[in-house]
This record gives sequence, structure tokens and C-alpha cells, in this order.
Amino acid sequence: MDMSSVDLTDMGTLIRAVLDDPNTSRPRISGITQLFYSARGPCALPNDPQKVKIGYYVSDRGPCQGLCQEYSLEDFDNFPKSREEEKRIVGYPVHMHCWIILTWIIGKELLESNLNILLKSAQKLDRDQRGMVDETLALGFDILYARGEDGKRRCLNQSYQSPAFVPRIQCVIDEAREMRPRTDAIRKRWKQPLVQIPADLILIIIEKLRVWPWIIDSGFKDIINAMCTFQWILCDTYWQGYCARTLVFEYEGLIESKQLIDWQFLSLRVRHLFDGHQTFHLSYRTQLIWRAQKIEKDFLKSLKANQYLTPT
Repeated sequence: MDMSSVDLTDMGTLIRAVLDDPNTSRPRISGITQLFYSARGPCALPNDPQKVKIGYYVSDRGPCQGLCQEYSLEDFDNFPKSREEEKRIVGYPVHMHCWIILTWIIGKELLESNLNILLKSAQKLDRDQRGMVDETLALGFDILYARGEDGKRRCLNQSYQSPAFVPRIQCVIDEAREMRPRTDAIRKRWKQPLVQIPADLILIIIEKLRVWPWIIDSGFKDIINAMCTFQWILCDTYWQGYCARTLVFEYEGLIESKQLIDWQFLSLRVRHLFDGHQTFHLSYRTQLIWRAQKIEKDFLKSLKANQYLTPT
């Protein structure tokens, strides 16, 4: 997806829903719409998962015609106890950046073909984390909703800082791509390391030079300077794993396309960004991926128990 033309201030308002139809036994996903927190009344949601509706629209109280299916946010907070009493489509909304993270962690095809297992796993995590015992479990605004250290939900004022698309990471990737030819030229002039030590000791020194938390650039720059001064070179595969690739899923595309990247600079700089939690969306991504991994663990366990799939 080309995000260059997307207004990131709108990213936090884009949602889709896992629709739970009482007339069928299998949930399904909806299309994508915008959620307007100040609006009152029902929102229009495309039934077709391939459709996107931009702009606020209030329907009559009857079902929407054509592409849109009416649903009300109040319905999500008060899920009906008895499906037989009220034959209507209800849904669990998911922010699109959270949906992207879920599909990255679990896999798009596996996730979409087992939405009922996804909902049960999300419910279990919510009960474990928040002590909720209601079997119907209102999922609130998001399956993966993260809370701040103070326990309060963080949403409206920083919702534009999408954890799925982090501009600062993209800027570092671009800079690392530009630095690779320069780095290669410098290393070609090196004859041999000034200090010959095993790679294991180099790794220990790197960790000792890190400053926690990296509020300033000193730890990051000290490592770069030490590697250059002593003419130490570690292979790209080491640097690719220096910052957890589960957190930085942008790495996969770079590795698969075999792009020429200064991996030492990229990994140290990205690790610096995450260690310092310099922006909300980096901290938010860390929280969401932690929750997604918890959901994934229960999700795969349930699939195996129900013989839907034997995970490999």
C-alpha cells in the first residue's frame, strides 16, 4: 500500500468490523469506514470487505440499502444477551492499524477464515487483563485497545499516530539506504580491525555502550563511533535481528527485496527510537504487538484443539 498520499491524521478514524450475524454461525468482516467520535447516531459500514467509505453518513433507522449496513456504536457496548430476541447484525469494531498488526502476526488468510476463534481469543485476553466476566464481552472501540501507564485509554488526541505506519521509521530506512554506498566505500579502505577480538565480545561492548533509556543520542552515537574507530564489522544478519523483527515488520520487505541498506545504522537507529519511546505510536505499537502475540498464542492453541489446523 502506498501511504505517501494518505493523510495520517485520518488513520485513527478508519475502522472495520467483525460482524456477528445471528442468522449464521460464522462471523464475517465488513468493509472500512470512518469513525467520527463527535457524531451521534448510526454510522454506515460497507458490507463488502473490499469497499471503503470515507465521510460521515447518518442513515434512517431502517437498514441501509445497497453497500451499507446500518449499525450503532451503542450496540457494541451493550451486546444483546439473547440473539433470538433481536435479529440484527452486530459487530466488533477494529481500528485498521490494529487489523494490519493482527494480520501481520497471525496471517491474513488464517485470521479471516477463523474469525470466531479470533473473537474468543480476544475475549479471553480481555478477561485476563481487565477481570471482565461478562460472557458476551463488549469489546469497546477496539479488539487490541491499549492503555497508558496510568490505566487510561489513549485514543482521540493521538489517534492519528498510527502504530502500523510510522513515518520516523520510514525516514530512517531512507537514510540507511542512502548511507550504504558511503559505508561500503569507507570499509573498503580498512585493512584489518585495529583490535582483534571475538564477535561475542564485540556484542557485549555494544550492549554496555547502550544508554537506558536512550533519551539522547549518546548511546547510539557511541556504538557507531566505536565500530568505526576499531574497524569492527558485524554481518547484516546480526543487525537485522538486533531490534525484534516482530516489532519492526518493515524489515521483512527490505530483506525479501534484497535492498542495499546500511543495516548497522538502521538497526541501531530504530532500536534507539523504540528504547526511548520517543513518540506515542512507537510505544503504542509495542503494546499492540504484545497483545496481538497473546491473542495469537490462544488463537493457535484453539485452532489445534478444534483440529482446524495443526500449526507448524
